[in-house]
Amino acid sequence: MTSLFTIAEEIRKCTACPLFKKRMVAVAGEGKEKAKVLFISSAPNKDEDRLAKLLVNKQGKFFNQLLKSLNLTREDIYLTSALKCHLPSSYSLTNKEVKTCKNLWLDPQIELLQPKIIVLLGSLALRSVLKTSNIKKYHGTLIKSKYFVTYNPQAAFKSQKIKEILIEDFKKLRKLL
Repeated sequence: MTSLFTIAEEIRKCTACPLFKKRMVAVAGEGKEKAKVLFISSAPNKDEDRLAKLLVNKQGKFFNQLLKSLNLTREDIYLTSALKCHLPSSYSLTNKEVKTCKNLWLDPQIELLQPKIIVLLGSLALRSVLKTSNIKKYHGTLIKSKYFVTYNPQAAFKSQKIKEILIEDFKKLRKLL
């Protein structure tokens, strides 16, 4: 049986789409192997690519605060991303690239983890898993009794309104856990 460690090793070697040329390291994710809650972010940003860790710096601190509001820490959850490679801002992402990463890496991670709830952080995570990117329509809701949709914590630093929405969404999420 494949393990999360084995998947992570394979992710680091992945060259299945052109994004591998833009990364320093592919970021597999991290956390508790038997986590009941899986958080799926969008794609590693420049700092996350460099540090090989998701949600770092100020957005990481904010994410940790959001987790605390759920009475959770990073040690209680598993955190991964829809794309495992850094996505440059000028890059035109294709559906094929999203699907490739999902089929090769995200689906096997979900299958191994079998979480009770999957939190989709942002429109790219929503697009990858549920094939829609209408975050405004779905944020704060539970879809198919398993997928909770909200904004990516990185978006909170672009808009105070999004930050407030994230905090409210996490209050809703707390009631589901």
